[in-house]
Formats: sequence, structure tokens, C-alpha cells
Amino acid sequence: GLAGPWIRWTETGEDPALQLQSCDVLVGEPALLAPLVASAPRLAWLQSTFAGCNQLLDVPRRDYTVTRLAGCFGPDMGEYCTLHILALERQYEEQRRMQSRAEWAASRASAGFTYRRLSSLTLGVLGLGDIGSEIARVAHHGLRMKVIGCRRDPAPRDTDASAGVSRVLGMDGLAELFASADYIVSVLPSTPATRGMI
Repeated sequence: GLAGPWIRWTETGEDPALQLQSCDVLVGEPALLAPLVASAPRLAWLQSTFAGCNQLLDVPRRDYTVTRLAGCFGPDMGEYCTLHILALERQYEEQRRMQSRAEWAASRASAGFTYRRLSSLTLGVLGLGDIGSEIARVAHHGLRMKVIGCRRDPAPRDTDASAGVSRVLGMDGLAELFASADYIVSVLPSTPATRGMI
């Protein structure tokens, strides 16, 4: 257990190896903390500042608690996905290149720029946890896209309807999801079962 609410910030110039000897808690990015675990014999708790903790799976030591951040990355990921869908649909990179060369088309059609309204598109979301549900919510409620989800257990959940997910498929429905969606977003956890799935 933890002896008390003692916080010590390690500053540049201090010997981190000495600080780790008395460390009960580590907070930070898993990739940066994983190599430090073996040097922290008193470690009781590691708080990841990421949703995923994959880098810690390779650490043989298992006598401490690992917690991850949850419920905070969904809005950022929803915006990230929106950015990329819009950039692809509106051919942003090509339009930016033309603008940098001061090439102005008389119309989008004359330059070969045709695009679909986002409300006519379907988004497939692999993984409907906190992040996937928020991506679905942004796509459906913000962009009026149709959203189909996919997860291990396809049984309906209250969060599906509020996120705007019209249908949920099990993992055996991947082929149907891929055939139905204009865009696919995968926010599945990285596990042996999900790696290489797409």
C-alpha cells in the first residue's frame, strides 16, 4: 500500500535512479515508464496518461496496479476523425497544392473536385467503448452520418442509441461492416486478437 500522499517531482539534474528507489507511484506515458518499472522496487501504482498501456505488457513485473485514463479522449478522437474525413472528401491536399501554385479553377467540377455530402456517408466504428461511442456521436449528431458499430458483444446498449449507432455487429460481421461503410475507424484495443485484423 501507499504510505502517504507524498509527491516528489524529479527535476533535471537529479539522479532519477535514486528517486526511483523510493517511488511508490509513477505517472506518465507508458512507453517512457515501462523501462523504469524494474528500477522502482516500491512501485505500487502506475497511472498511464494514455488510454492504452500496451508497452507495459512486455514488462515481466506484475506486482503493481496499472490504471489508464478513460472517458477523456473521445472528443479529441471525434475531432481527429472528422478532420480526416473532411480532408479526404474535400480533397484538401490537392486544393492546398493548387492554392500554393496560385491555380484557381473556374469551378470545383472543372478542376475535378466532386465530393459527397457527409450526411450521405456511412461510418463504420470498430470498438464502441468510450472513444468509439464518442466518435460515433460526433459523426452522427455533428455530421449527420449513418454509423454502424462493431464489437465483441453486439447486444444493444443504451449508449448505442445516444451515440447515433444505427446497428451493432459482432466481430463475425466485419465483412458486412466493410461492405457497408464509406469510412472505417478502428479504436479496438491492441491485443493479439485485434492486431492484423484489417
